[in-house]
Amino acid sequence: MKQNRSLNGAFPIVAAALGNSLGVKVRVGGCVAQTDGKTITVPAYNQDDPYYMDIAWGYLAHEAAHVRFSDFDEFARAATSPIRKTIVNIIEDIRIENGIIKLYPGAKQTIQKMDEHLFLGNNGQSDKPMAPAAVLSDFMLLRLSADVLGFKCLNDVANEAEAVLEKTFPEGAITRLMALLSDVPFLQNTRDCVRLADRILRMLEEEQEKAEQHEHQDQSQESPPEDTSQPPGQDNDVQDQEQALFSDILSSVLNASEADLPVDRAETIRDILDGQHQACYDEDVELPITREPERNAVLGQELLNKVLGQSARLRLALQSFVQGSQNHRRVHKRSGNQVDGSRLHRLSLGDSRLFVHQAPKQSPNAAFDILIDASGSMIEEVANTGRTRIELAIEAALALALALEAIPGVNPSVTKFPYEDTNDVVPLLRRGQKVRANVAAFLPTTSGYTPLCSALWYVASSVLSAREHRKIIMVLNDGQPDDLDATRSVIRRCEASGIELIGVGIGYDTSHLFSRSIVIHDLSELAVQLFSISRNLLVAA
Repeated sequence: MKQNRSLNGAFPIVAAALGNSLGVKVRVGGCVAQTDGKTITVPAYNQDDPYYMDIAWGYLAHEAAHVRFSDFDEFARAATSPIRKTIVNIIEDIRIENGIIKLYPGAKQTIQKMDEHLFLGNNGQSDKPMAPAAVLSDFMLLRLSADVLGFKCLNDVANEAEAVLEKTFPEGAITRLMALLSDVPFLQNTRDCVRLADRILRMLEEEQEKAEQHEHQDQSQESPPEDTSQPPGQDNDVQDQEQALFSDILSSVLNASEADLPVDRAETIRDILDGQHQACYDEDVELPITREPERNAVLGQELLNKVLGQSARLRLALQSFVQGSQNHRRVHKRSGNQVDGSRLHRLSLGDSRLFVHQAPKQSPNAAFDILIDASGSMIEEVANTGRTRIELAIEAALALALALEAIPGVNPSVTKFPYEDTNDVVPLLRRGQKVRANVAAFLPTTSGYTPLCSALWYVASSVLSAREHRKIIMVLNDGQPDDLDATRSVIRRCEASGIELIGVGIGYDTSHLFSRSIVIHDLSELAVQLFSISRNLLVAA
């Protein structure tokens, strides 16, 4: 969609969705694609390049699967040789991708699209013969992707890889390999993958020993007397040569160097992503993850009782916004039940549109996200009130959420930030939840600094993914973000993406951040101040 382009398409939304659902922190920006086991970093990308986007989305899903399902210590211990590391990696990749697809079925299309680009495109592959270890590795990855993950687009290349395997390896080794690979769908953890890899390597060692023993037996046998009346045993000679060849092939696999193996798929993906870091972003963006809020039912109920009266006033004010925004303009048509006598003279002009109609009324269709600054500075007192800024912000958010919930077509959510000394956020009310059932989470606690930039990225991603046409974010804050320039930048991106932002300064002017802003010193001021900035708050004019 065009409105999302300033937020780099849907990519931050996908990143936030994956990160939040899997408990993975996703960092968008910088110049290196990497994973440290907890955080996935994806560089900025060229939003006009669908190839890059497919690769980036697939990489996110793949690495999120690693973070969710892989034992990185176990995997590191298994890297005792290049061939062992490669086989473990292939099996583990299939296992964790199968896991993420079962958990999130949409990940199948995402990863499959990435593999389609990687394996069906040219990608600079040469036609020179591959080393046997590369033949084995390519076959395993393609065959397992097609069969276990169900990537039908890879069937043909998997069949081609199998044909090359059959020309390269002895039949007995291939039969045993197929039987071993049938266990892949049932592997439960990284250790299982290591065990299966070792079984495959032992099988190759046994097949190599068989071929070597056969070769030694042939060499130790005495040559029979030459019989000139019989043709030489050509078939036996060919079999003997094949056994010697298979022994060398299997030995080369077991002793393969890095140069004998294909470039790891993840490395290829990272090389693609790393080349795009100057395409779009002018700063690094770290998308926060969500944390569960603390809850106190007693304090929540006390707060609810306190704001009910003001919430009712807010609801009336908001409903007046809706009514004021609804179009009651009269239109005239050629048929109907009510004649407009003032237009009878137009009959002489050939205009028979005499019947009056009311134009259809507009109904609210808005996702309304409230973002609460709960940083350490919000513990300060609002001038001459004896109350802290966070207390007023929490009351305002709860009263407003209650009022919005009562208006059909409006879908509110409430998020607080930060979580302790991190950039993470705390959803107090998720979209679609009932306010009264969640009042226990509305506690006036503060902590940390003011990472407003990353919090806005999270809420922007959330509101853009909402089904409602109108996208509104209201920020309750004291106007003092940690990074002023970065915050202004993301605000510009939000506005260019069709998101409407309203700054509510809690005893503090926030007009230096938000083009539409108000200041409140008491909850009773909120309805009047909202009315002063927009009569069309919930319904598009």
